Amino acid sequence: MIFFEDDFFYYLKIAGNIAHGQGSTFNGLVQTNGYHPLWLLVLTGLSEISTNGHFILLSVVGLVLVSALTTFFLSTIVLEGAGANVWVGGILSAYVAMYALHVFYSGMEIILAVPLMLLLTVVLDRQEYWQGGFWRASSLGLIVSLAVLSRLDLSLFIALLAGWTVINPGIRARLRQRTVAGIALGLSPVVLYLLVNHHYFGTLMPISGMAKQLRSSHLPSVAAWRSIYASHLNDWVALLPIQIALLLLPFAWRHLSAMQRVIFPSLLLFQPLYVLLLSCLSDWKLWGWYRYPSRAALCAAFAIFCIWPGTKRLMQRPIIAVLAFLAVCAQIKQADWTSTTRTIYAAADDLKTFSATHPGVYAMGDKSGMVAYEVPDPLVQTEGLVMDKGFLERMKRQEPLLEALAAYKVRYYIDTVPAPASGCLHAVEPLQGGRTSAHMRADLCHAPVATFVHDKETTTVYDLSLEPSGR
Repeated sequence: MIFFEDDFFYYLKIAGNIAHGQGSTFNGLVQTNGYHPLWLLVLTGLSEISTNGHFILLSVVGLVLVSALTTFFLSTIVLEGAGANVWVGGILSAYVAMYALHVFYSGMEIILAVPLMLLLTVVLDRQEYWQGGFWRASSLGLIVSLAVLSRLDLSLFIALLAGWTVINPGIRARLRQRTVAGIALGLSPVVLYLLVNHHYFGTLMPISGMAKQLRSSHLPSVAAWRSIYASHLNDWVALLPIQIALLLLPFAWRHLSAMQRVIFPSLLLFQPLYVLLLSCLSDWKLWGWYRYPSRAALCAAFAIFCIWPGTKRLMQRPIIAVLAFLAVCAQIKQADWTSTTRTIYAAADDLKTFSATHPGVYAMGDKSGMVAYEVPDPLVQTEGLVMDKGFLERMKRQEPLLEALAAYKVRYYIDTVPAPASGCLHAVEPLQGGRTSAHMRADLCHAPVATFVHDKETTTVYDLSLEPSGR
């Protein structure tokens, strides 16, 4: 468990509840749609096969490996189509796949999203395939649906593809009514998802995204940009070719095929436009898996280098294969699967023991995925990520935290701080939200009923029945 991101366990908890007939719920108290549906469907299928945690987690490891191999093979197809020789194309594809592994390790939905982006790229580039009739066009629409349902923000990528198609006369002239009708049929799973959301949850979009967008201002925040571009050196090295390819794109334009003029700009522009949109909608930081668009964009950048005459000859030289091979070796060294949630697991294990003698409804915000997976009692996720529309309304009103928790009969509130607590705890939820986000607050001045310390991080449990009402 300690090798997966804590957010992965939000998925796993909901998937287990669905498999056990409790419905789409994180805590058994409210129904939620706080997830990207395709990855939840996969995990629910695994949970239906077996309730054994080892089986489920090892199956996810297998999916990570399959996804990496798929990313490699699809990248080789894209680069071979751009004219790369077998050595350079293969090694650069290995670089893309190894770079993708850095985010696949999280256990998040991008395990599906990145290969689907590349699959869509390959299918679109073969116009004879999707222009072959109604049913082939519908299969293209189905791939688009799977991509969107794997990660709903990929709808922005699809919008970019559609926009470049509309302004590209060569592609626009080849569209036929049966092609458009076939694609529309393939998009029906997305329409069905929106209808189910509206009917059962009262929203079109997932609660998890809406919880991060309760802002008083929608001016761009620096949190998103800092998260993406103030990152590890490994990411900077991979982002450099993408930035260079963006600068070269106008010069390479006339050397691209009509469909490449649709695909490559969409891949290269998706991440900066995506981060801009997120910075306007939310002032939360972005975690590593939000950089998933750069994986497919890196493949597009390498393809442009192989097409533009100014770099085409250079890309065929053996020295490029050697340098790319060394870069892959560096990626392998960086891509070790290390434990990232050891302290969270240790706290979850302690809380599981504590809950055995202290039954009741719990509440916790940040780092509550693994805790909820381990603790059998209901847990109110105070960031709202896997709650419902009613809880978000309380957050939006900035209702006092204790008042909001009382509505769900919460007995124990869990807080995690970097150092031992002293005096009153000033609880703020969501803790990850920036200054313009809505917050619920409370001052807890009685002593915690339990304290656990792991690697300089203190987890405290407060019994809210001991707190004076209305504080």
